[in-house]
Amino acid sequence: NGLKKRIDLLASMPLEKLDSMALKDIHHKAS
Repeated sequence: NGLKKRIDLLASMPLEKLDSMALKDIHHKAS
């Protein structure tokens, strides 16, 4: 299941990297 793999990957990431990715994602959607 691709979603579970993605969740596992996100769960294993450091929070600061997660935050910067989330911000980039939000910025990308907003533009």
